[in-house]
Amino acid sequence: MNFRFLLLLAALGLSACSGSGSSDSSTKATSTFDAETAVAQAKLDGLNAEIGQKIAVLTAAGTKLTETEQADAALGAKTRDAEEKLAGLLVEAAAKTKDVETAGATLKDRRDELAGLEGPDGRIETLNRQIAGLEETRDGLAGVKDGVSGEIATLKIERDDLQKRLLELKGDPDGANDEKKLGTIKLAEKELSARTDELIALTGNPKDPTKPGTIKLAMAELATYKGKDGLIEKAEAELARLDKLKDAALDDTKAAKLDAAHIRSDSLIETGRFAEAAKVLEAAGLTTDGASLRVVEAFVKDGKIIEAAGELTKLAPRKSVAALYTRAGMDEEAYKLYAPPDYVLVDNTHYSGSAGAKLTAAVDEKPSVKRQKMTLNGKTVWFTASAGHLTAFAKNPEKRSAQASIFYTAYTRDDLPKADRPVTFFFNGGPGASSVYLHLASWAPKHVVIDALNVPDAWANGRPQAFDFIESQESLIDKTDLVFVDIVPGTGFSQAIAPHTNQKFWDTSKDVDLSRQFITRYINFNRRQESPKYLYGESYGGGIRVPKLTQALVDAGTTGYETVAAVDKSRFKVLTGAVFHSPAFDYSSMGQVVGAFPTFAMVADALGKSTARAKQTSDVDYAETLRGIATQYSAEAEFTASSYTGLPDRIPEDYWGLFFKGYMEQLMPSYSFNAYDGRMHVKLETVSFDIPPQRLADVSPQMFLNRPKPLSYDFNFFEEDALYNRITTHLPEYMNYKSKSHYINVSWQTTDPVQDKGPEVAFELWKGRDGASGLRNIVAAIGMDPSLKLLTVHGYHDTVTPFRRSELDLKGVIIDAATNRTLLDRVPVKNFVGGHMIYYAQESRKPLKRTLDEFYDAPPYGTGPTIVKARDLVAAAPVQRAPVPAVALH
Repeated sequence: MNFRFLLLLAALGLSACSGSGSSDSSTKATSTFDAETAVAQAKLDGLNAEIGQKIAVLTAAGTKLTETEQADAALGAKTRDAEEKLAGLLVEAAAKTKDVETAGATLKDRRDELAGLEGPDGRIETLNRQIAGLEETRDGLAGVKDGVSGEIATLKIERDDLQKRLLELKGDPDGANDEKKLGTIKLAEKELSARTDELIALTGNPKDPTKPGTIKLAMAELATYKGKDGLIEKAEAELARLDKLKDAALDDTKAAKLDAAHIRSDSLIETGRFAEAAKVLEAAGLTTDGASLRVVEAFVKDGKIIEAAGELTKLAPRKSVAALYTRAGMDEEAYKLYAPPDYVLVDNTHYSGSAGAKLTAAVDEKPSVKRQKMTLNGKTVWFTASAGHLTAFAKNPEKRSAQASIFYTAYTRDDLPKADRPVTFFFNGGPGASSVYLHLASWAPKHVVIDALNVPDAWANGRPQAFDFIESQESLIDKTDLVFVDIVPGTGFSQAIAPHTNQKFWDTSKDVDLSRQFITRYINFNRRQESPKYLYGESYGGGIRVPKLTQALVDAGTTGYETVAAVDKSRFKVLTGAVFHSPAFDYSSMGQVVGAFPTFAMVADALGKSTARAKQTSDVDYAETLRGIATQYSAEAEFTASSYTGLPDRIPEDYWGLFFKGYMEQLMPSYSFNAYDGRMHVKLETVSFDIPPQRLADVSPQMFLNRPKPLSYDFNFFEEDALYNRITTHLPEYMNYKSKSHYINVSWQTTDPVQDKGPEVAFELWKGRDGASGLRNIVAAIGMDPSLKLLTVHGYHDTVTPFRRSELDLKGVIIDAATNRTLLDRVPVKNFVGGHMIYYAQESRKPLKRTLDEFYDAPPYGTGPTIVKARDLVAAAPVQRAPVPAVALH
């Protein structure tokens, strides 16, 4: 249908009507064609309704993919119907135009006729003049002759007829309101006006742009459906999109059915029900996979597990193949599917503990690997033991500006998903200790056995050279992967990279930066971005390094993390929690008598030298009593507390507070004691000396008889040789790491220094230790991340970092002034029998492990009011009480 032609026809008709008739008649509307107009309007309303239905159909098509074909057909039918109805309206408009033309012509004829009758020159006036002239001859003309009227009579008759016709044309002037008395001219005018109004309603008023007419409106609305970007084109595009969605949905449905078949079959395969799994796959049309499973089943029946696994690998996930091996008792083969192959690393690099030592280049980062197993909680657990170096870069993830090659040892469960498997980084203290203490004695799969209360007499003659080394039933490998870090360059096998030297990092703040850089590198190298992460620090490592490192990690967030394909960065985890083991939180509080007294009294009680403790009193209750006694002892100079200390007088004091060595010499003479666990003692041999002849008259012989012989080594570090010997064999035998260098346990001087450490090393040269405190860093960290889990653990008998001192340090930091809430409320302190290395006390290993299990199993800290708002946390300034002690806090 040519809509442009019909529109032109209608427009020409309207133009003709506009020129024929007065302006008055063109503006008047009558009811003559109201019905027809209403019909036309109803048709157009129907068209609008149908268009609305069509839009509704299009909308419904977006949500009903299964009706897309019907929607498309309905839309086409509605469009064709709309086009046909519009064409009908245009034809009707053309007909109305002809009616208007006819009415106009009729009106013109009547007006012409009227003009010929009226006026001075009209036919009527002409006849009147003739009548007047003929009246003079009326007599001769008025009569009727031979039955024929005279000329006058004839003219009168003609005049009367014309007047009657004039009345018909003009109408009765007294009947203006009577439709029946209107003249034919008036009727023609009304007819013309009605037809003109109707045509204008259809085609629009050219003099009024705001009235375009129903035809133009319909065409305009139809135009929104047709043409480029029209609703029809959009609908067709949407239908095409829906078709694609439908096809995709069908594909997805098919894929979902296949996935469901695979999931069902995988669950059957994992339990060894291969025939049932084959049926599931064959029912889903996967006949080839079904046949392969039947081959697997046949291999299994024949005992050909390796062949069965090889075939199963082609169509089942790794865990199903691992399950096959496990059912066959081939656990190692199962673990091999997840773990890297064993690799012996021969490290020919020479490492030095001297201050100026530096490597010319970073050590290769490929670690040694050895798959291991142990029995834990009655179950066989496989894990990967590895050792090696990672480069601490100043800039991550760009891996720019290498600082040091840091040695570490790790135990990982590679068969567990990394996204849910925690990893814990362990740090000893000092500052200047390697991780050998935590590594070989705490929570690794194997640990040395040390019994603090049963020291062999032979130790009086020299350091023990070996401890029993057993499979640990308290290992944390069941809760977390374990990474033991020799973070101080110059310890273990760690060393600075040129142009840096070891000594550059013997600094509190640089040590924290290096620790953060190492952890970031470990995370990126091992793809542990999603893993929950924990810190575990002991002594200086627990009170200074780890609190500061906690803040540094939380502050840095994931900025140094490398991206991982197909892993949303929102799933990356920064830090979940930290454990402070025997921490020294604030070096300025280390001389507090009130903080040390309970430990001294606990030592006296453990050695049976005090009388204050009633039978059946628990350690927890007795420690609570001692907290109160300590306050009194600190405040009252005359109070001796003899029943608690075992001495008749007050405990000796020195520059750093209570003097442990002086106290123990009075409490149990002829014994040497270990300050890290005050219960631990060895009986000294006694010797007699010859009295020089020249002194016989001056001294008592008793001064030279049966005198205690001093130990040849520092009993505080009794374990050094044994741990060195063990790490020297453990690394190559258990972890496949072989080094040509000597492992450096610690970087500080003892009575028997290691030759290649140099005269002064990390502990002696460390910067930033005086007045160091980790308290404010803890406050800052929980301010940035209130969900951090934090835990402090102490030994009751540790005189180097007493438990009460940590409690007071934490209690002295108010984090919520409104409720007087302190860090002690936020960071619980759990105390156990034992000393600095609580895990040395065999009786405390299980209780401490249970506490750690609860810590790892706990959800992120607090909800609602238990979370301290970040910006409200304010740490109290530490009070300088005493200089830093000379003893290392390892």
